[in-house]
Amino acid sequence: MKEMSTIVKSITSLMYIPILVFGMYIIIHGHILPGGGFQGGVIIATGIALVFIAYGASEAKKWFSSKAMFSLMSAAAVLYFIIKNIGGKQLSEFLLETDIFGPTPIGINPGYIDSGGVLGPLNILVGILVLAAVSYAIIVLSQEGEDRSD
Repeated sequence: MKEMSTIVKSITSLMYIPILVFGMYIIIHGHILPGGGFQGGVIIATGIALVFIAYGASEAKKWFSSKAMFSLMSAAAVLYFIIKNIGGKQLSEFLLETDIFGPTPIGINPGYIDSGGVLGPLNILVGILVLAAVSYAIIVLSQEGEDRSD
């Protein structure tokens, strides 16, 4: 995959960061708004695909490696499994009482990020898992016909 023209690279440079920020917004607010981890992860992976298209696979592989994406995907899957299945209610309560997710919500407080219990952290892990998996697929497909040493 070869790099594109200067115009495409310039537009990519302008749009890449807003795409990542929008994807993160969708992931973080996914349990209280339409969207979620899957949609936000695909949005972020689309931004990564845009970099591969604009700059070419050889240049983009300097920023994103398949090993890093595979490791990120594996870590997110393991953490999701631990929080969802092994941790149970005690881990959920521990996560909610930390400064990261705020105090335990009392009653219904729609619109607050901590209103979903562990759904918020699980949503973030799903977003990381999806963005890493789709990005890994993009990296592997960009290596089609090349030496696959990475």
